[in-house]
Amino acid sequence: MKTLIRDIFSRPIFQNFFEGVLVFTLKVLNIGEGQAVETSGEKNVVELLNNISDDKEIVVFDVGAHTGEWFHMFKGLYTKKAQIYSFEPEKNAFVELSKIKDGSLHPVNMALGNTIENKYLSGAQVMDSANNPNSEEIKITTIDKYCSDNNIKNIDLLKMDVEGYELKILRGAKEMIKSGKIRLIQFEFGAVSTEKYSMQDFFDILSEQYTICRILKHGYYPLKSYKHYYEILSLTNFIAIKK
Repeated sequence: MKTLIRDIFSRPIFQNFFEGVLVFTLKVLNIGEGQAVETSGEKNVVELLNNISDDKEIVVFDVGAHTGEWFHMFKGLYTKKAQIYSFEPEKNAFVELSKIKDGSLHPVNMALGNTIENKYLSGAQVMDSANNPNSEEIKITTIDKYCSDNNIKNIDLLKMDVEGYELKILRGAKEMIKSGKIRLIQFEFGAVSTEKYSMQDFFDILSEQYTICRILKHGYYPLKSYKHYYEILSLTNFIAIKK
């Protein structure tokens, strides 16, 4: 029966209808809705932190902080104490970020990755050498090194908005992840990425210690195991919750 139904509806006349169903389904799944902080469902991550955190001050890493858009959203929703380390390597964005007057904000003019070195930034591209007059030299370090240097024992939320460099950052946090020192990891997956990687890569790195969830408009949905159809290159936000 299933084969008969599939045979009937696989004809050209029905394709426009099912494309419409597909687009609607993706929106319901919140796939491709990761562009704007206000509408992506990222607020649900802050609510999760509110629910699972006690009165102890938490530590947040905002990686790819830009000029502080996510910081303002977080501060408007999180009801307890937090120290927020906001990493932004791009000079002009960092200048604006540094203008925010808030004792909980620690602006850091560095990029995070899996190496400790200097490279060049041009737009969202990180390169070994300057390829145009607008390129600027940036410092890169790892989460493991930064935490060691600054006596940071735990990270309650690692939020990344880094145009496809998420996996490098996670590889540079190998020891913190292995020792269970990072509680929540928020990351993006989608077409804006500048590095080639797959959703399976995130499962390979995280699934042993974390439950990976897709962030929804209202809450989040656990992805119990990797499925090949998760490889949809449309910007979507995910949260990995330590088991």
